[in-house]
Amino acid sequence: MKKIFSILIFILTLTVSFAQEKVTFRAEIANRNGDIIFIQDSNEKNIQEIKINEKGIFESTFSIKEDFYTMFDGVEYAQLYLKNGYNLTLTMDAKMFDETISFKGKGANENNYLAEETLYQEKYNLDKLIKLNPDAFDQLIIQQKKEKLEYLDKQNLGSSFVENEKTKIDDFFKFVTKYYDDLGRNKILNNEK
Repeated sequence: MKKIFSILIFILTLTVSFAQEKVTFRAEIANRNGDIIFIQDSNEKNIQEIKINEKGIFESTFSIKEDFYTMFDGVEYAQLYLKNGYNLTLTMDAKMFDETISFKGKGANENNYLAEETLYQEKYNLDKLIKLNPDAFDQLIIQQKKEKLEYLDKQNLGSSFVENEKTKIDDFFKFVTKYYDDLGRNKILNNEK
């Protein structure tokens, strides 16, 4: 009897550890753009092709390296952060892609954060920044970067994700500063309108 119990415990442990070696991704998309979605790496290489099932849901379980990916539905892209052990459900309306994307399940915090970041960057007004004088621009960038980092630190996110996001925030504000230096600061210094 002890042997049977020991074997059952071993099988249960093996099953649980095997399940954690893969990510489960499920997408419920209203007004979808097609019957296949693709998970792509940073080089736009298809890592996983997910076909819609008879219930109208995209669902797949697969092994993946912990990293940033994109989901491509044939028309639009969404940024994802995936790692083995995640069990994610995405819901959205493809007609309002970025505005409606939402995640539930293990890994949802990181992916909802990315969805918020996409909207933030879409609404970021670079043209307004160009018109600022250099001192006002510098102060605004310092304040915005500080707020973004504080907001990131207050979220319940994995440590490797946070470190990657801190680098991305730094890179974003370097880009904004370079954009301003190339277009705004030079115009102001040369008294151009």
